[in-house]
Amino acid sequence: MKKLLVFLILAAAAAGYTGFRHLQRSLVFASTIAQQQVEIEEVELLDQKIRANYPDLSGMALEKFRSHVVQTYMKDFAPQIAHKVGQKVKEIKSIYQNDNGQTYLFGLDSYYWMRLLRNKIQNGHPGDARLNGVFFDRFLNAPLERTIDRNVHINLGYGLYRLVTWFHPGADLESVVFYVPILLTVILI
Repeated sequence: MKKLLVFLILAAAAAGYTGFRHLQRSLVFASTIAQQQVEIEEVELLDQKIRANYPDLSGMALEKFRSHVVQTYMKDFAPQIAHKVGQKVKEIKSIYQNDNGQTYLFGLDSYYWMRLLRNKIQNGHPGDARLNGVFFDRFLNAPLERTIDRNVHINLGYGLYRLVTWFHPGADLESVVFYVPILLTVILI
């Protein structure tokens, strides 16, 4: 019974991490931020118009009138505002995604591992050169450690990339590498 409970807890943790990582990929926060930014912009524009047209309003009267105008405007122009929000979502996502809609990797280490993985795919080893039998990374201008070829990030990424490209030739390396931490977490748990 204890083993089953431990397994269920670990499986739930792996599923939770996988779900969290997928949420990062889909950038669900973009719609919330876009909605807030568009509403702020619309309210600021309305506020400027109210102040220009009704300079004598102040205090509670101004707040009550502003509140009424904003509510009415948001209801009457809901389709236009929704369109603006959609455009803003695309704008926000474009910061975090490439032209294919793939979310960029998080952190610098991910790009380091992806570069070594790309080298392994292209050269058969993680370095971009082999000098005197030693893998060499000319980008760092240094030889790589002997154990780098047995690194789990590179080998798991390599295996996953080969598997994915077997089913889907031409798959983007960055798309595959995005899922390596998920797979690694599930394996380790």
